[in-house]
Amino acid sequence: MSENKYKYIRGVKGRGDDVKDELRELGAMGPMSHIICQDPYKIYYVMKDGVVGAIIENDPLYDLLVEHGEEQFIKPEYKFKIGDKVKVKNVNRVETITELVNVKGKAGYRTVASMLTEDQIEPYEEPVRIWDDLIGKKIHGWRWNDFCQRVEGESVFDDSSMDIAATENVCKSMLAAAQISQLSPYYGGDVALSDESYHIIYNPHAKEFHVTFSPDCDVPSLLRFHTKEQAKVFLKYNEQLVRDYFMLDDEA
Repeated sequence: MSENKYKYIRGVKGRGDDVKDELRELGAMGPMSHIICQDPYKIYYVMKDGVVGAIIENDPLYDLLVEHGEEQFIKPEYKFKIGDKVKVKNVNRVETITELVNVKGKAGYRTVASMLTEDQIEPYEEPVRIWDDLIGKKIHGWRWNDFCQRVEGESVFDDSSMDIAATENVCKSMLAAAQISQLSPYYGGDVALSDESYHIIYNPHAKEFHVTFSPDCDVPSLLRFHTKEQAKVFLKYNEQLVRDYFMLDDEA
């Protein structure tokens, strides 16, 4: 049905068929033989179900239509609802809609501070600062299923979404981290942050791994070892695991 389905049409003497044609263009359905559209003292309109309604001269609404213009009574479609937060364009201000207003047939929104039209506002989204801020938002990502297979999908964030990674590489890194943590006890176990250690790093310029010594480390890592030999042996047998952990799939 036309977006102008709420437009009012005045009857025209001698041209009732023309008025009926206009009403059909606005979504009028069914036979209209019983409707006389030649009376200039009636104003016709199409309801949502396609039925034609009429306002007669002695109806108080008729006088309002004549005085203020028919567009005042066209029912607008609202993009926002009461309670929505909106951002006022070109102004660093967020306001909450308290009332929906018909502004000469166009959607209007009243807030505590302002009277705004649709072209003055845009949707406002609360900033995401912590993981809980994501709940209810659309999500696209990767997770591991019960068969240890990476699966891609779309959903909405809830408490069961904590294991969904944003990219496939992150998903692989998550699994690699779990596997490395299980292998760690067989390569000397965890290393305290204050202890000397040897850790595996990647040089993106040379595109190769190195084992480097650190007298202490304030950044935890699953690839820290008590001895250089432990680090080298681990890298020898688990290079692909390390590559997955560092998300190096795109590296040569």
